[in-house]
Amino acid sequence: MDRLMNVKEVCGILDMHRATIYRKVKSGELDPPKKIGRSTKWPESSIKKYLAGLKSL
Repeated sequence: MDRLMNVKEVCGILDMHRATIYRKVKSGELDPPKKIGRSTKWPESSIKKYLAGLKSL
């Protein structure tokens, strides 16, 4: 099973501000997070997929 990451962890990995993360979700560049109760979490695989797409540019 995929590890779930909160927005703070995603910001640290991608070196982006929280607002930029949500802008990328809105534009479709980044997969939307999963809502678990009141928490917002991204599967680690979706972050890795985004990073792989950046490296292929």
